[in-house]
Amino acid sequence: MIKAIIIASIMALAVATLIHASQAVIGAGTSLPINISDYWDGYELWFNISSNTTIEAYIVNQTQFGEGKWGKPYIGVNLSGSREIGPGNWYLIIENPGNSSAAILYSYGTIPVNPFLSYINPPAPLGLADYGILNESGTLIPYEELANGAVGEASIYSIYVNESKPMGAAPPHAASLQLNVVLAVNSTNGKEYDYWLQNVIAIDTSSMTYYAIDNIWNLTGSGGLSNDTVRGMGTVLSSSSIGNYYAFPYLNQSYSLPFHVRLITWIQRGNDSVMVHFAYGVENNLTTYDNVTIAVPNISSAAIEVNGYRLVGSGPSYYDAELVIVGDGNASEAVLGDINASLRLLYIVNGTYEEPKSIYAFGSDTAETSYGANIHYADGGVTLVPGAAKLGIPFIVRLTLLGQDIPNATVDEGVGEIVNASALVGGGSPPYTYYLFLNGSIAERYATTYAAHSFQLNTGGLAIGKYNYEITVMDSRGSTIKTSSGVIDVVPDPLFRHSISTSETDAGQTIYLNLSGTAGEPPYTFYVMNNGSLAGQITAANEVTYPLEAIEPGIHVIEVIMHDRGGYAVNWTTDLKVNPDPTLSTSINASNIDYGESISVIANGYNGTPPYEVSAFLDGSLINISQPILPGAGQHNLTIVLTDSAGYSVEREIELIVNPDPTVNVSITPISNFVLDDYAVKGTATAMGGVPPYKVEWLMNGRVIGTGSEIIANFTDMGINNLTLIVEDSTGYRLARSFLIDYGYDAPRIAALVGIGILVLAISMLLRRRGK
Repeated sequence: MIKAIIIASIMALAVATLIHASQAVIGAGTSLPINISDYWDGYELWFNISSNTTIEAYIVNQTQFGEGKWGKPYIGVNLSGSREIGPGNWYLIIENPGNSSAAILYSYGTIPVNPFLSYINPPAPLGLADYGILNESGTLIPYEELANGAVGEASIYSIYVNESKPMGAAPPHAASLQLNVVLAVNSTNGKEYDYWLQNVIAIDTSSMTYYAIDNIWNLTGSGGLSNDTVRGMGTVLSSSSIGNYYAFPYLNQSYSLPFHVRLITWIQRGNDSVMVHFAYGVENNLTTYDNVTIAVPNISSAAIEVNGYRLVGSGPSYYDAELVIVGDGNASEAVLGDINASLRLLYIVNGTYEEPKSIYAFGSDTAETSYGANIHYADGGVTLVPGAAKLGIPFIVRLTLLGQDIPNATVDEGVGEIVNASALVGGGSPPYTYYLFLNGSIAERYATTYAAHSFQLNTGGLAIGKYNYEITVMDSRGSTIKTSSGVIDVVPDPLFRHSISTSETDAGQTIYLNLSGTAGEPPYTFYVMNNGSLAGQITAANEVTYPLEAIEPGIHVIEVIMHDRGGYAVNWTTDLKVNPDPTLSTSINASNIDYGESISVIANGYNGTPPYEVSAFLDGSLINISQPILPGAGQHNLTIVLTDSAGYSVEREIELIVNPDPTVNVSITPISNFVLDDYAVKGTATAMGGVPPYKVEWLMNGRVIGTGSEIIANFTDMGINNLTLIVEDSTGYRLARSFLIDYGYDAPRIAALVGIGILVLAISMLLRRRGK
């Protein structure tokens, strides 16, 4: 949806640069767009809004703003939010969707702080300012600087102001050199008091006169300024638009060109007050023209603060330090017709002078501006010459460590491992000399105009022990900066302990390598080679077991190479014989026997890894097959298991049948009238048990007269005849039964037989066992 933008009525709370802490009234159905320009990546834009009715807030880029596609809003009465923003134009949009006006209080800013919230082009407070932000190739690095004082040095070779804007705000040809810093005072009760200190040289470029003037402003509202709380040579003045402020002008004088002037502001802390000293110096003369005491109860700390992490309170003022050439008061703009000046900023930190880490070409906290000067960075400061300034490029001034790589290293003695150590600096004055210190002594040095250098420290010549090292960088002005310290630990060569679970095994079996390393540089990597080819690798802090699986039969050369972290290598080689899987050969005299017969078993192993162990189980119970076995009648399961020394097992199962002893039923039936001359009987035999098939023979008086289960026996011999039945099963087990038959014409016998009718003889004979 395309949204119409209706600019709301804005009532600013403060003047000049106080643009991002305000109040406004937004009409029903209208929006307040606030433009924020960003030059770099890495900023986070934040906001806080309070309203008397429900409002909506958006953070959008230029494209989203133009298309009216603002995305999901923040909705509520009290809103807080943030978003990372990149280069270009961005908008914080506050929209009133209601039917009545919305009265709002709002503030916004960036982390790190964004100097471009105030200015992106001249007119601006031209000169230099430290915002507490390093910008190295687009990477924003905020920092904090705490100082006891600040020094602004200016050499003005020519200066002329064509006009002051707006007319009447300042003398028509006036300018001012301003040293502006923020005094941060903290009390033991947790309150913070922030004061803006201005040390100014006011210049009339037409009459070539100047005077010094100081101002003190209360930025936080904690502890209002009055003649009771602020005492010096000046007085506290009242302003309906900007509140009370302290001021003291000092001695109008003339100057000549070149005009070399210094502004110095420094502080002294007491228990319940801070004294601020304002001084200026022309040539070699230094004049402290005002000493101001600011009463603050229960002070815990006080310092001139530069801070890229935050704004003063909720904004809009920065914790910055500014040295700028601008208009002469009342938010005036000095239009420069001619300018040739150099500016330099220094801090007083514990009695020594330090340059700022980074400077921008413009200030922000002052309301006065200038136009018509171009700015160049030179010798740790800036020069102003006629032209148009580009405000977007900061400059690193102080020799500053921007990056480092100082690794700790553990190396093997004598290996010659390379430790790469590097430093990246900014600012300072090239060329740079990089020194590598090892245990306090210079090990290497290198001079270059480049802001980065890497040393390659060869550890091969170092004895066992620990070494501290660091890099120190010195610029051409003698400024130095150090990296952090690294440690190189030179340790004894690693020791390799090893073993293999067996030197001979079967195919398919898993072999275990027990590997361990000590000394050297853990962890250790073990490379396992099989016949020259990599079988695998494993890394461990000390001890590890590595499995070798699915190895084919044959002779294998197993080599293990151990590398510690430093690259030191130790190897071990062993032979491994891998046999084909074992086979089991068995023989048995019979598997189907009669009860009482024995079974003999022979089992032999082949292949695999001798010696072998043979076990036998009959129906699950362990038995000894070195002797014949006598199983009971019935069906049995004989299991033979062969296990070689590699633990590989082969088994075979044999089914045994033990039959009960064979029995036979016999019937003898007369089939003729043996009263007559011919006489015959029918013999029938039914065999059971034993091991079929059966061999059946019939004998008459010792002579074979027939085979099979049935026979017709004819009697030719008178008297007693012996009819014998012999049954033999397949194992050779025999049964014999004999029948005595009396053949003749005896009347009593005939009468008896006739009375019986049928002679059925069933004579059970004793069993006789015969061998096979």
